[in-house]
Amino acid sequence: MVSGGVATNDVVRVLGPERDYETKVTGLYCFVGIQRRPLPEARSGDIVALAGFSEVGIGDTLGAPEEVAAMPPIAVDEPTV
Repeated sequence: MVSGGVATNDVVRVLGPERDYETKVTGLYCFVGIQRRPLPEARSGDIVALAGFSEVGIGDTLGAPEEVAAMPPIAVDEPTV
């Protein structure tokens, strides 16, 4: 997370080159080693996993529905074999 915070049941906006919709966060998790643990909320600086999204892509921006501004997209190289 870059700024702000999020909690389970918050409504967030997903904004990307191919999508723009609002949805509710149905789960919020942190990782301890290889274990995933549920969290009630997260703040900026936390590394978390979110659940409740029908579609999301690498580089999409998640934010408050009324305030989200898309961050610049990131480039991800194709995997090499």
